Amino acid sequence: MAVRKRTKKPVQTNIAPSKQAMLWYVVLIIGAVVFALAYLWQHLPKRPTYQAPQTPMVQEPNQKQRLTCERAGGKWTDCGNPCHGQDAESCIAMCEPQCLCGGGPNYSCPANTVCTNKVSAKPGEVAIGVCRDKTFAQTPTTTTDALAKITASLDASTYPFTLKGSVAGTSTAIWWTAIDASSEIIGRGTIRWTMASSASFEQAIFLSAMPTSTAVRIALTAGSPFDKVEVMATSTKLTAMTRTIYKDDPASTECEILIKESILLPKTSLPYEATMRAALGDALLGFSVSQGVATIVVPPSAIFSDSCAATRIQAIAKAVTKDFITIKSLVIQEQNAQTQP
Repeated sequence: MAVRKRTKKPVQTNIAPSKQAMLWYVVLIIGAVVFALAYLWQHLPKRPTYQAPQTPMVQEPNQKQRLTCERAGGKWTDCGNPCHGQDAESCIAMCEPQCLCGGGPNYSCPANTVCTNKVSAKPGEVAIGVCRDKTFAQTPTTTTDALAKITASLDASTYPFTLKGSVAGTSTAIWWTAIDASSEIIGRGTIRWTMASSASFEQAIFLSAMPTSTAVRIALTAGSPFDKVEVMATSTKLTAMTRTIYKDDPASTECEILIKESILLPKTSLPYEATMRAALGDALLGFSVSQGVATIVVPPSAIFSDSCAATRIQAIAKAVTKDFITIKSLVIQEQNAQTQP
């Protein structure tokens, strides 16, 4: 019997890829595509850009003050008149930024300012003013309520009189005028100091004429109309002395022809200076005596007032000096920067 021989067929194996592997494969392809697109986008030519020019901000002049004025109900002007409501001769006429107040619309001022220097353009109109800081705003004054910044007292018990006092303010000078009971000016002068500040003073007061009574009024004026005050002083009974002075003869055409005159002066320990002041009056600005040498200072106006002025002053001064044997020589100086009292 024949034996059948079996032969085995080869077995074919078909292993399909797993789902997880397929997913990673897809992700890898997508990533490559995205990377390629990004690379191409970065290297594409770009459109040029230009930076727009920056316009600098311009700050309006006085912008802060203007806004403050307008918010308070005032009317702002960049070029106001600094002489508004003031004496035009005492201020500088130039543009001044101002916040106006008052007027028909009744403009108001910002805080810490007051409406001052009000003026009306026409009769019947409401006055308009300027808002100014309360510290510097000038309060209108009257003749009965002057700013009494000068305090002074007069000692008239001996001659020359002594004027003592103080000034509170920014003046550098006081002008004094002595007036007797008949309203005649019998003396005047100036007291000066170097710094513009409050100051105390003590000054010898020489008169150019004998008072007609024992009442002497000294009027003092400081550096501005608002610093004016008069000080009244009643002197004690004065003992008079007779002195000789010399004056020019108006009827003579010669410069050195003088008239001798006897006058009464208050009794004094300085008779030479008192006599010289009485003889020259306002023409004597300065006087000093040192070691027998007398020096007087006169203004240029007194010397050049006419052709005989200088000769006349020299003749009068020499005539007075000859009565005082203690004075050896006389020097007459014209007022200038060095001799100005």
